[in-house]
Formats: sequence, C-alpha cells, structure tokens
Amino acid sequence: MQTRAATDWAGWGNFTDRRLRVRCFLFSAGAVLLPLGIAKTLSAFGNAPVVLARDPIFDIPLRELMLLAGGVEIGVASMCFCGRARNVSLALLAMLAFAFLIYRVGLFAIGFSGSCPCLGSLADALHIPPRKADSLLKGIIGYLLLGTYFANRWNEQISNDDNA
Repeated sequence: MQTRAATDWAGWGNFTDRRLRVRCFLFSAGAVLLPLGIAKTLSAFGNAPVVLARDPIFDIPLRELMLLAGGVEIGVASMCFCGRARNVSLALLAMLAFAFLIYRVGLFAIGFSGSCPCLGSLADALHIPPRKADSLLKGIIGYLLLGTYFANRWNEQISNDDNA
C-alpha cells in the first residue's frame, strides 16, 4: 500500500494524473519565460551596444524587437500560470516555441555567426559567456517544443477521457 506522500505531490494529486503533468509543465514553462521576458524588456531600456544594433532577421532595431518579444513572453508566461485556460496556454506556448525555432533557423540560414542577441545585456550582467547563453537558449527552445508536444498529447487524452 502506498503512502499519501508517494501518491500526492505537493497536494496536487498523483503525478501519473495527466492533468497534473500538464499543469506542472505549464507552470515550469511560465517559470522559464517570465524571467526571460522581464530580462528582455529591461535590457531593451538599457544602453548596451547590443540593443542599439539592428536585428539580423527582421532588420529593425533590436531594442524594439526585444520589447515586443519580452512582452509576448511575459503574456504567455502569465497565461501558463493562469491554469483555467489550459488549451489556450498550450496553443500560445506551442506558437511561441515554434517562432523561436523559426528565428533560430533563420539565423542559421543567413549564416549569422554570433550568438543570439535575444538576451541583450543580461548574459553580460550574469557573467555568462555568449556561447553558453546561446546553448542554454537552444535548450530552452527544445524543452518548450518537446514539452508542448507531450502536454498537448496528455491534454488530448484528458479531453478524450472526459468525453468517454
């Protein structure tokens, strides 16, 4: 016989429950996106040389792109924390992760050799080498893409169970 501690995770229920897995993923995605969105937004207001440059893909000032991306990330993170709109949160998260992937593919396609300027001056402030920050961001994109795939599958199974 299992104890309550083995079946009840932080008072949320059994972790084999699909709803709990989706909730945990959405919470973790929000916890990743919120600080990144805040960092982008704050970096956009700074005077670091990186924010004064033009974006290699969209050819707009990086400051404007960082404000837009930071605002979208904060909005999606807020939706992830909301909890009630699970389908909307997963859809927004999937679109954002796919947009990040397309942006990275675009950087590769044009032969961009530097690290992604997405973090602005945050990586410098945290003393993270650009290559490591770039690798970390690629890992986050992978996490969001794989996570949204599996969370959508679990969510689909939840809907099928509810309709059965």
